[in-house]
Amino acid sequence: RFGEAKLAKVSIIDMKNEFNYGNKGVFSRALKEAVNKNLKDGKQSILLINRRGFATNTLCNACGYTAECKKCAIPLVLHKNTGKLRCHYCNYERDIFTTCPSCGSDAVQHTGMGAQKAEEIVSQEFPNAKIARIDSDVLTQKNTHIEILDRFSKNEIDILIGTQMIAKGLDNPNVTLVGVLMSDVSFIFPDYRSSERGFQLLTQVAGRAGRGDFAGRVYFQTYNPDFFALENAKQQDYISFYNIELQSRYECAYPPYSQLIRLVISSVNEIRAERLAQEIAMRLNSLTEKQGIREKLEVLGPVSCIISKINNEYRYQIIIKNRLEEKGQFFITGFVKKIIVPEDIKLSVDIDPSDML
Repeated sequence: RFGEAKLAKVSIIDMKNEFNYGNKGVFSRALKEAVNKNLKDGKQSILLINRRGFATNTLCNACGYTAECKKCAIPLVLHKNTGKLRCHYCNYERDIFTTCPSCGSDAVQHTGMGAQKAEEIVSQEFPNAKIARIDSDVLTQKNTHIEILDRFSKNEIDILIGTQMIAKGLDNPNVTLVGVLMSDVSFIFPDYRSSERGFQLLTQVAGRAGRGDFAGRVYFQTYNPDFFALENAKQQDYISFYNIELQSRYECAYPPYSQLIRLVISSVNEIRAERLAQEIAMRLNSLTEKQGIREKLEVLGPVSCIISKINNEYRYQIIIKNRLEEKGQFFITGFVKKIIVPEDIKLSVDIDPSDML
């Protein structure tokens, strides 16, 4: 660490034990006690929750209706400050409702927690603390995040709550406590890099504590305390994480043992998009089989994308694991160039895709 500062001591808190003890709140007993001590000692705390909005799902307990975007196949996120349910992909919005649009019941419930809800709970738990929140919603207000960070650096804020935006770059010697409220969120994305990205986030945010003359404490709250990436992040053990993750990538032929190429076929007509995706996959499999390279160019799919519809377009994907390096890349790009794509269908080629959603 810069200046030879000691790493903060990290504790992994099993929230299942907290629940069994009778604690059904957001804060573990240890983290709550640590925040109170920091407030008493005049030190600052950072609380990370890597989700935007107030609540991540709105559902009816009577009939099971879930508020989803009309254009995208994802739940709408409640933003309490605007009184809207919002899609984070196409920005579609609708008003919050208290009566179910499907069955007329008043058994509507908002579940899941985002940074806005965390801020409200923290304000209730620590009513005398000066609290601020930074996430991408704050960025819509010009210079607001700069003002918040300036106040935080001047010790005018006791507790800073935020998403991954606060995980790196903050160098405040008065910060001695970091709490990650939902460590598991980072690891549940259906992407082969989720463990790597979660490990990065946790090690980065842990590094915000104890950067000055005072020792730091970090708490990872989780329902999966034995997960290897959590333990490695606790120890800041990059080598062990690297070795375990590399072995997993090797067994599944993920990068760096292959190159991923993602073909996404999308259209407002779901049937036509699916048919073209099937035709492309069949032709590609036939061609690789004919040239004896099927094992080196492994074709997976087609299947619906994880987010199967965005902005009224249905989406199908074909994933290719390329183990022929540059030769395989040229083969696929040459193959794609020969595909005649109807005007009502889109075909995109993503080499080394940044996400798999």
